[in-house]
Amino acid sequence: MAQRLSCLGIAILYWDWSQDWKNMPLAPVWDVEGGFGGDGQRDTPITVGEGRCVSDGPFANVEAQYFGDEAKPHCLSRGFASDAHIERIGEPISPDALEELRERSTTFAEYAPELEHRAHIFMRDGVRGDFRAYTGPYDPVFFLHHVNIDRLWALWQTSATGGDIAYGGPRHDTAGASAATVDDVLNIGNLLPSVPVSAVIHTSNGFLCYQY
Repeated sequence: MAQRLSCLGIAILYWDWSQDWKNMPLAPVWDVEGGFGGDGQRDTPITVGEGRCVSDGPFANVEAQYFGDEAKPHCLSRGFASDAHIERIGEPISPDALEELRERSTTFAEYAPELEHRAHIFMRDGVRGDFRAYTGPYDPVFFLHHVNIDRLWALWQTSATGGDIAYGGPRHDTAGASAATVDDVLNIGNLLPSVPVSAVIHTSNGFLCYQY
């Protein structure tokens, strides 16, 4: 784990899982005292997503209310896959594999989907449990995971093959959708003001104000 620094003087953790791709269950992020607790307890019933109740660490026995779109009260659950499976799905997010992807990707449309796919597979099929559904944010490690994806995008933006304002793809996930642009507005309800993509595409432009 490391930190990203903001000009507000605070730090937010991220988990660089590329350093743990071979031995993910031994990563410091799962430490009972200094991390977020470990695997689900093996001698207990399966709860959701091939996971079991996390019984140690600061989030032991935390209750989640949904799994996907189903109301399903359950304990925070993880179910680490076998070492062999973790190594197989981890190789694409190893440091060498990520560097190769960064160096050959010359467009946002090439880089972003591939990075997201590799990272998603690693967490969904490696950690399992709550990570198996889109209600994965019940697991606090979800946020460290996504900050790392943001960090890797920022690194690509400043690389020789990347582009600092590179952006693209369809505006909606429907057939015939028009192309997305940096002028599109991000609307997240009443949580924050709506802003165009161009206002947040740089991490240090004043609106976001942080750097890695």
